[in-house]
Amino acid sequence: MILQIWPGNLAKFAKWAGATIAAALIGSFSTSWYEAARPSIAVIDIRPSLNSNSVFLKDDTPVPLPQTLAPALEATAWSSIETFRSPTAPYKKLVDALDLNTQKMNTYLEDWGRLKADLPRMRDILAHGDQATPAERDGFFDLWERNDGFIYGSLRGEFDRGSLDVTHKPYTGTPTFRLIQETISPDSGFPAGSVVWIVGKKGGRFSTYVVPRRDIDLGLNRAVAERLAYFDSAELMSFLDVIENSERAGESSAKNVLSEVDKARNGLSRWAVTFALSNRGGSPVAFMPFAIVEIDTSGLTVGGKPWGKWTELHLEHRGTDSELSPIYIDKGGAQLVTFASKDFIKDIEPSDTLTDAYHLGTLYCRARIFVASGDAFTRSEYRTAAVRFGVSDASTR
Repeated sequence: MILQIWPGNLAKFAKWAGATIAAALIGSFSTSWYEAARPSIAVIDIRPSLNSNSVFLKDDTPVPLPQTLAPALEATAWSSIETFRSPTAPYKKLVDALDLNTQKMNTYLEDWGRLKADLPRMRDILAHGDQATPAERDGFFDLWERNDGFIYGSLRGEFDRGSLDVTHKPYTGTPTFRLIQETISPDSGFPAGSVVWIVGKKGGRFSTYVVPRRDIDLGLNRAVAERLAYFDSAELMSFLDVIENSERAGESSAKNVLSEVDKARNGLSRWAVTFALSNRGGSPVAFMPFAIVEIDTSGLTVGGKPWGKWTELHLEHRGTDSELSPIYIDKGGAQLVTFASKDFIKDIEPSDTLTDAYHLGTLYCRARIFVASGDAFTRSEYRTAAVRFGVSDASTR
């Protein structure tokens, strides 16, 4: 029987079978072939869909975390890792954490790319040392200030890891740039009398400084401010060396995080298949909320061995209430209807190879949709023509 293709669905089917099939049976007594339902189905689109989870999962449904993601996040100080320190996480919290890390890594790469483009000019100015002209020093300050959020974030990370020397150096004479001390409010939690050191150009509009978050940051704030204010070219060059060495590795880590987040997002998605269902006949027809896509993966190689068999995607059509929802097509009617796989993409073997083949567009598939009720001339199932299993619109072979 058709219903046996998904064991355990009989109870759910019983909830909607009576009302829906009764409506569909309007055409079941047709005695003429000309009055019969004439269903037609075609695959319009196949795609991975994270949004399809909305009718399968609740926000607080626990989901296992991808094992390769946490190590990738740990490799960069610019990531957000809290959600990934447990074996599972609520679905919505997990998706939000994936989005947050995508945003952070893209921002990081943009900021690092901007500083990386400015580094050659900054180094050229510092190489002039005491011979740098006032205009060159002002130019260096401008480049430093527009990148200061990234610069200070990188220096803070190296400072926390103990790889940045911020030993206090006594400076004498007049600084190149204004060096201002501001007392920190006692309500901020810092020791009484703590000050923050701020650097600005004389007559300039912008200033720059390391924002202290902890008591230990006060030393970092002062050391960086004094070295910049007195245009200590050797120390500033050392800062740039530390940043560049760290962030070149960080760039690779950020790209790896983006790759792992994309894999995780794809793995937690479901295969969504949009069908065009039509009925050119004279009687209504109702389709069951189940479909099967059969993918010819017999020629794939997985782990160095031939896969040698077809892969089936078991699909369901659910309403916004997450219940199985049959599709009713009146005589002469047509609908675009999207089904989604019961399982996550990551749980449908061979998941990685299948996803790669999908993006290459090298496989073909066919689909079956089952009829809940029609008339004496209606078949129990309908098949599509073979279509490409790929990113582009489905195309008939």
